[in-house]
Amino acid sequence: MFSSPRAAKIRRSNCRGLAAFAAAAAALVALCLFTPRTPAAHAQTISGSPNLVISQVYTRGGEPGASYQKDFVEIFNRGAEPVDMNNYALHMSTISGPASVFVRFASSRGIVVQPGRYLLIGLKGDGAVGQPLPAPDFDLSILPGPVPLNLNTTTGLIALLAPDGSFQGCPGLQSAGVVDFVGYGSASVCYEGPAGPAPAPALATESAQRAGGGCADNNLNAGGPRAPGP
Repeated sequence: MFSSPRAAKIRRSNCRGLAAFAAAAAALVALCLFTPRTPAAHAQTISGSPNLVISQVYTRGGEPGASYQKDFVEIFNRGAEPVDMNNYALHMSTISGPASVFVRFASSRGIVVQPGRYLLIGLKGDGAVGQPLPAPDFDLSILPGPVPLNLNTTTGLIALLAPDGSFQGCPGLQSAGVVDFVGYGSASVCYEGPAGPAPAPALATESAQRAGGGCADNNLNAGGPRAPGP
């Protein structure tokens, strides 16, 4: 489960006590904007991700009182083996917003996330308040043009897709290539598990964080009788 929102924290360590630094120099190769689809079903998979998960989502970047100037998504490798994120993708939607965003990443050197390490994806913010993000591994805020790469503050969804993955509304049991999925905010109609979406941050200093710093996954975005893990 995603626990109640807590103070946003850029992590470079993990639950096993290892030093963490995702030194992946990569190039953005694809970005598409499209109107949201009506979700087909609540996301619910049979078992949690064996490796990469969405460990933290910060949606209040740059707002009055914000901890950081920009929104961000944090990825964590909770598995025992390195994972090459080459050609992985993020699907981000604000549910009620004008568009969703699909980004795919690639590098000729690979984008390897070692076990127990994090990868930070910087997005745009809603102002200039707060600290700069400390060296994001991908900085999507620098893309030119009116690209809406800041997250909706209170309601949204983020899907992490494998190279062969696609997003067709809310992923169900047969959705191939959806590595992890987070729906947050009470208005969200897309989420993992029957208990509802992850809680939305109420304060500009808070983020939605996966239990155990990203170490657990039971496919419940909200709290429920099964624990620990989202």
